[in-house]
Amino acid sequence: MYLDVKTNGARYWRMKYRYGGRERLMAFGVYPDVSLAQARKRREKAKALIRDGIDPNEVRRQSLIATATSLTNSFEAVAANEFPSAVFDGPSAIERTWWRSWSGMRFRSSGVARSQR
Repeated sequence: MYLDVKTNGARYWRMKYRYGGRERLMAFGVYPDVSLAQARKRREKAKALIRDGIDPNEVRRQSLIATATSLTNSFEAVAANEFPSAVFDGPSAIERTWWRSWSGMRFRSSGVARSQR
């Protein structure tokens, strides 16, 4: 583990490791937001995953995807409930158009393909 200091003064905790015959790089956070003790704890967790044959960057990526998906799904549920779809005789043409365009933008920006819905 080392502290990577960039030319602009930014400092990042990093660790090089090998997985699957390739050299990989893992970041643990920005110094001083992440202390040395915190970076060491994160390094030990990553090393334990490597010992178990698991790529720690893949675990992190899957965790981020799961978090983003749950946030998108909960936002979708709230938006669907709050959307004024039952206004007297149903939504107006403007509301239907807004909902269709919003729905398409929402999935494009979250990275969820329409076939995965």
